[in-house]
Amino acid sequence: MMPASPHHHPAVRDFALGAAILGLVLAGCEEPGGRSEDLGAHDEPADLEPTDNEKFDGPLEAFKTDLLFDDAMFTSTSAVTVAGIQDLLEVSPYYGQRSFLADEKVGAQRFSQVLFDVAKSRQLNPILLLVRLQVEKSLVSKSARPSGNAIDFALGCGCPDRKACNEAYRGLDKQLTCGADTLRKHFDGSAAGTGAWRVGKPSNTLDPRSITPRSHGTASLYAYTPWVLEGSGGNWLVWNISRKYIGAMLDRGTWGAGDPPTDPDLPGVGSCEGNCDSTSAVPVGDGQSCFCDQECGANGDCCDDYGSVCGGDPTEGDTTAGDPTGDSSGGGELGGSCDGACGTQTPVDNGDGSSCYCDANCNLTSDCCSDYDAQCTEVPTAGSCAGLCGSPDAIDVGDGTSCYCDELCQGNGDCCDDFAAQCA
Repeated sequence: MMPASPHHHPAVRDFALGAAILGLVLAGCEEPGGRSEDLGAHDEPADLEPTDNEKFDGPLEAFKTDLLFDDAMFTSTSAVTVAGIQDLLEVSPYYGQRSFLADEKVGAQRFSQVLFDVAKSRQLNPILLLVRLQVEKSLVSKSARPSGNAIDFALGCGCPDRKACNEAYRGLDKQLTCGADTLRKHFDGSAAGTGAWRVGKPSNTLDPRSITPRSHGTASLYAYTPWVLEGSGGNWLVWNISRKYIGAMLDRGTWGAGDPPTDPDLPGVGSCEGNCDSTSAVPVGDGQSCFCDQECGANGDCCDDYGSVCGGDPTEGDTTAGDPTGDSSGGGELGGSCDGACGTQTPVDNGDGSSCYCDANCNLTSDCCSDYDAQCTEVPTAGSCAGLCGSPDAIDVGDGTSCYCDELCQGNGDCCDDFAAQCA
């Protein structure tokens, strides 16, 4: 079993597919990604070459593990048009060669139209799906149409580790829909404060690296693929390919071509008016965003009027940034109660918009509820399904690995040892 990070449930779990759009009647969706990732090297060498950064600003200017995409760009459905996507496929960033996807049809529609429509219906930037197709199977860079299942299972939806792919997910339209639904679900989970990966909450990747996402889009990308793999894969590869594609579109004048006109003087467009102390990204109107929270000075991404509107100094940062307790030592406890929650990974409401936890990992992540010691002196047995049957949460085995007690664990081969006895 792969090591599990605190409060992180790997992909390939229960997830509802967009049945109304696909016309499928399914019990659940096996998400793309997975509990393990092929670390054996991406098969397009050009994607591993750093892209010229002179044309970028914001998160794309330099690789920051905690801010891969800001929310304005992540959700910008108008950052690129169908024509812009088609143009990238006609003259790709891969030596100018034509991608086979330029001719690909999904039913009676062009691939570029279908990809755009799926992204827009989920309020996602279409570039996200195009990048994922390249990350997973290098489809954008291929000039000849690949054989086998590379297209029909392009994003790995319905293909659990070391198992045959589920035929219900066969088809490029179904793969795009499942991938978009997964990205949107994780974005919304962060925004609601219920996701395993969320803004302001430190979590561990499988590299392992400790990451505290600064945008919901970044949280979504790590929930989808819990790896950094700087210089070789994971979310570094997502970031680097995004730069390659957006850079190519900037060069050809197709990036931002669908953005509506914006007035930079309007409040909320590149302004901190009404946004002081908010951790949400403020759209600047060019596909980028700025921030108005206390950490923006240290991170170098304050909005231009941060000092005048919020009274802060954009050259200074909050030394407790990323520490939800406010204790610069990294220790301390929060204020919710563990009564009835011991051993679970469900967030407990502190009453101030934040959450605390009562599982075995909360001491490691400094987010235990204030009465954790008093309430949880007898934590459920490590690696046991007792009281947790049907829960999709990862259960700490006590040796750095996790097991599960949900209905998927038998198919995934990661049930806790007493699953049959406890959950029969």
